[in-house]
Amino acid sequence: LFPDVLPVIARAQKELPEFLVVGRRTNCKAQVSSAAADAAGDADWREVRAMAKRDGQQHIRWAIDYFIFTRDSFASLPPFAVGRPAYDNYMVRSAIARGIPVVDASSLIVAAHQEHSYSHVADASEVKTSSKGEDWAQAVRGRAKEKDVWEKMQSEEISHNFDLASGQLVKLGTTDHATWVAQACPGPK
Repeated sequence: LFPDVLPVIARAQKELPEFLVVGRRTNCKAQVSSAAADAAGDADWREVRAMAKRDGQQHIRWAIDYFIFTRDSFASLPPFAVGRPAYDNYMVRSAIARGIPVVDASSLIVAAHQEHSYSHVADASEVKTSSKGEDWAQAVRGRAKEKDVWEKMQSEEISHNFDLASGQLVKLGTTDHATWVAQACPGPK
């Protein structure tokens, strides 16, 4: 995450007594991560952010990579394996069900994420994915009869998360379901 997250948090705190700010990541090649590792000051971070926006690809709508929430919004959560599918969608669904405003900040906050394999997940070698998440997109459009990418990968953690999040209902907790959308507004001239 870059310093662009701070004004979004400040605005959410000003407008809403309780909130969950979420957003999609931007998948980036290794050169963005390398540039980030070398970034020393504000100018460097602005360049890395610009590189991520220019060269990266925003990931699919139900893969939410950051969560910013008020202190007591999630006092307790089921025992999810964080970083695996379904916990993110559960958080969105849970917040909406409890009347907590969900803010999609994907258009303002750049969350650079280095592309990588899924070799750390059992049976991932059989899964072919693209940074555009085409397998996921096809499944949502109803054109694919196969399971989604994460559902194809079998692991105890993934199965456990889907069980905790009520299985297919996870698709009902995407950035599309946010009750607010953070947008930039030009300041006075």
